[in-house]
Amino acid sequence: MLIRQIREAIAEDNREEIIERLLKGRQERIRKGHSPGGNVPYGYRRERKTLVPHHPEATVVRKILEARQVGHSTPAIADHLNGQRLTRRNGKPWTSRGVRPVLSQRELNEKGKLHYGRVEGGNEELILAQQVALPHPACVQDSNAAINFGSW
Repeated sequence: MLIRQIREAIAEDNREEIIERLLKGRQERIRKGHSPGGNVPYGYRRERKTLVPHHPEATVVRKILEARQVGHSTPAIADHLNGQRLTRRNGKPWTSRGVRPVLSQRELNEKGKLHYGRVEGGNEELILAQQVALPHPACVQDSNAAINFGSW
């Protein structure tokens, strides 16, 4: 019984050390302007442990950011992308829920900034779109309203 408790204590200590090393490694990757790992954001692909722009997806990211800049709602953006027969990475149609993560990655898409907790890093090679000013949420059109998407 005592030996098992000692082994469990050692295993717990090893586990904490591993978690700490992984955290520090991810933070260092961010400081160097590299991805910390995990899911690859839409508009990018992983190439030898680093993020690089994926140009077909980057075009869609720019369309999403431009549409939001002029005040279109996420459901309207998804409908427009589906109308152009553009699909998500998994081949499924766009939804409002699929558009939101792209909009939430503005700092990465427009400035090349990466975050992991409180640690920040950047890589200008990750910039997909010029900075755009998003409208105040109160100014966003109702998704049921008639929408003119202009040239995009």
